[in-house]
Amino acid sequence: MILMSRRLNDKRTSSIATKLKKLIRTKKKVKICLWGLGYKPGSTDLRESPAIKIINLLKNNKFYISDPYYYLINKNSNDFKNFLHPNLAFKKCKFHIILNLESKYLKNKFNNCKYILAEDL
Repeated sequence: MILMSRRLNDKRTSSIATKLKKLIRTKKKVKICLWGLGYKPGSTDLRESPAIKIINLLKNNKFYISDPYYYLINKNSNDFKNFLHPNLAFKKCKFHIILNLESKYLKNKFNNCKYILAEDL
């Protein structure tokens, strides 16, 4: 049962990454930010994070990364060359993709820009 659940989660992660690749390619001239790195809401633990797996699958594409817990995650973010403070991400990027539910709390800040929830892909 656990193995089947793991396979299903891995397949979903791969499927979202494939759809995001297509979306990023169609928006070549638009700066895109992926939001939410943690494994679960309120967590800065990046181990086994589906968002990290998606970002790694997309690493050949151009995009930025941010997170509501920027200050807590930033010290562990050496692997992310395009990791932006949330305020800068809102100023710099015109299209935002929310990878985890934690970042939904920022939804009111997304009012002036375009965004999509990865779960809706």
